[in-house]
Amino acid sequence: MKKHHVDVLISENDVHTRIAELGSQITK
Repeated sequence: MKKHHVDVLISENDVHTRIAELGSQITK
């Protein structure tokens, strides 16, 4: 369970970074 929870956190963080990258591209 803990490992799965960590994997979920990592994937969520990855999604947030991708959204931030897309946002910065749109602002440019």
